Amino acid sequence: MKESRREPPDDSTNQFLESRNVTTGPPSVKSFLERKRLLASARDAVASRLLGGGEPHNDVTVEDLGDPRGVFVSLHIDNELRGCAGALASNLPLVETVVAMALGASFEDPRFPPLTLSELPRVTFEISLISQPVANT
Repeated sequence: MKESRREPPDDSTNQFLESRNVTTGPPSVKSFLERKRLLASARDAVASRLLGGGEPHNDVTVEDLGDPRGVFVSLHIDNELRGCAGALASNLPLVETVVAMALGASFEDPRFPPLTLSELPRVTFEISLISQPVANT
């Protein structure tokens, strides 16, 4: 069974999950600032879409380019699921995958109507990074 690591965010509107065996050893766990950047990118992309802005500009880092992987983004309001989208694998830079899944969770989950601007302040974003597949031998 895979273990997940949760660290409390500095505010109550975001969560970040990452399996411990993301790459190899302890350096695989994203830094606090990296987690905050990914969470902010997700929220900013959704806010931009709700405000009628263009496609968000994502600052792709060297780390994003070297870390393509699957991502799931879940939205919650008052601890209730409000949307979810994910991909088990991706060839895109990490921040682009996070943004795509955040937009999908907000506007394309068929179980829910599209997110509204009035809901956004109450939404908790949860990002789960998927470890690279490992062959069983």
